[in-house]
Amino acid sequence: MTEIHTPPKIHTPPKRIMPYKKPDLVGGVNGDEFDDYSAFTGSGVDVNISSVQVAHGGTSNGTLDRLYVTYEQLGPHLVWHGDSSGGTKSDPWTINILRGERLVRIEVWHHVFSGIRELNGLRFTKSVPNKPDATSPILGATTDSTYDGKTLDARGNGTICCLWGKSGLFIDALGIWIRPPGG
Repeated sequence: MTEIHTPPKIHTPPKRIMPYKKPDLVGGVNGDEFDDYSAFTGSGVDVNISSVQVAHGGTSNGTLDRLYVTYEQLGPHLVWHGDSSGGTKSDPWTINILRGERLVRIEVWHHVFSGIRELNGLRFTKSVPNKPDATSPILGATTDSTYDGKTLDARGNGTICCLWGKSGLFIDALGIWIRPPGG
């Protein structure tokens, strides 16, 4: 009798879909580019945004002096952009990653300050499992600013996992990294 040997099946893990940088940048053209994702690459561990906070100039049409972002990757990591130490800090707006919440949308207000286009208001939206999306208050101001439908949106395409943009003394422009579903 002839024996037929079937080789054992080798489990191949599914191919991981990596985050991608969405090319849309909302705001002005000045400032130095920053890219938070580059600080986390190479670790093999996912990174997620767990809170955001802004420091906003003292007037109703002031700029975003600083943007604070807390990333979760093997513990919290606080990153900030904007070199101005002025402004009033907003309360942090949190995204509870352990409960499955994910940042999915950022609405952006901008205006011209001293001849330079700067950001002056942001509103964040997170997906919440088994509930409607939750939206932050506007962090910053909308007075004397432009909201021209500019949103940084990942809904239907995944999760906003990191930010990139331009900043100098203030926050000039903002863009997003998206982690696709299954990524």
